[in-house]
Amino acid sequence: MSKTKRKVLITFGIIAAAVLVVAIAGYWMVTSSPTVSAQLHVESGSVLVNDALVKADMELNEGDSIETRENSEATVILYESVIVSLDESTKITLSDLAKEHPKITQESGSTWNKFTKLLGMQQYSIDYGNSVASVRGTAFGLRRNRIIGGEGEVDYLIDGIKYRVRRNRVVENLGNGTNERNATENETNEIRMQNERTIRILKIMRENEMQKHPRIIEMIKSQANLTDSGIREMLEEADDGKVDIDEAVRKSPIDIESVHRVAEITKRIRELKLEMAGNITNG
Repeated sequence: MSKTKRKVLITFGIIAAAVLVVAIAGYWMVTSSPTVSAQLHVESGSVLVNDALVKADMELNEGDSIETRENSEATVILYESVIVSLDESTKITLSDLAKEHPKITQESGSTWNKFTKLLGMQQYSIDYGNSVASVRGTAFGLRRNRIIGGEGEVDYLIDGIKYRVRRNRVVENLGNGTNERNATENETNEIRMQNERTIRILKIMRENEMQKHPRIIEMIKSQANLTDSGIREMLEEADDGKVDIDEAVRKSPIDIESVHRVAEITKRIRELKLEMAGNITNG
């Protein structure tokens, strides 16, 4: 083979390799679902990030402080897996955003924490004064010297004593020692309201996931003969258990990560709804 032909073949080989790399990168960009380490959703009222008033949702960084004023609410979402809902007059700091074990410091007020287990995160902790709550998959409410179990189990360390707090149980310190008890009627109502709030946030997360790939969503709508309202109606029916979401995923004309994430979020909504219905029946 002549040197000229060899050079031509080498040149075309390099070009082909470059095209392949670009094609793979393009495919990854189109089909992948990038995860935000921390993001803020402003629900109502006055919310501050690092003492500056914010009006819209935004991404957050390690070390950021988030504060809600009176009659205000906000939610912080960590790695699209942990939902930390701030009640009014609450302040937290994102002390560590390591994906394996993110940590938050709560400085005031009350939070509701939901560990969704969506993206393989293993653990989450939140410190508040002389107490630490650590979870691997649960929901709980935390305020100074009190924790209320909303789902599963949470390890709670207060004044050097460790508790394992289950659903509808409360551990609190009223100044004369720490004790564990059943949740009151008001507290069980609080759990229900926070679960409803979590469902609203999960639906926002689901919508955000769908908006990551608008062109692909349009392709799915076209091939499946669905409108925006048709997709949302189908998801609402899936939330209520009227649609087999796994079957819907299998029938999806396009198999991408976002489709599976939407399905998993829908399953979490369904689980919460079933749990709430069970509590009503048992009550």
